[in-house]
Amino acid sequence: DGTDTPQVRYFDADAAEDGNQPLDLTVTEPHLTLDKSAEPPQPSLGDEVAFTLTLDHTATSTADAFDLVVTDTLPQGLSYVAGSASLAPSTVSADGRTLTWAIASLTQATDHLAIHYRARVAPSAVVGVGLVNDAQLTWKSLANATGAADSGRTGAGGPLNDYTATD
Repeated sequence: DGTDTPQVRYFDADAAEDGNQPLDLTVTEPHLTLDKSAEPPQPSLGDEVAFTLTLDHTATSTADAFDLVVTDTLPQGLSYVAGSASLAPSTVSADGRTLTWAIASLTQATDHLAIHYRARVAPSAVVGVGLVNDAQLTWKSLANATGAADSGRTGAGGPLNDYTATD
């Protein structure tokens, strides 16, 4: 009715049996993980670090994921090596520290996607101080979902609608 009030609809799953019988429904949602690794784990000044971002359906994932966005913001002291990504980023910030990938879908059949890229340790990075960062992944349950009642889920919600992974 447009007021965001839950609506009740009765359904008779078996017209031959008296009364209304419930229709068994199963909610299907994508559930993904994001894993980030770096090699070498302890680089020297001026070295290149090879990063791998792995997007993966979990065993409990029951649907394809759409409109995936991976954002990786490198810490001060690291910058992206232009052209080094196995899947070119959709955007790279001017300082080379924030990379964003927009991926149309990750199907259950495909199951996972690995993105490889390199970043260089600045000669001015502080020795002995860790260069720590997290990447973030968001996704939707339907392509072009808006989160409206008549659209797919977007990840803004509780346990059945939490479409964010960080590593």
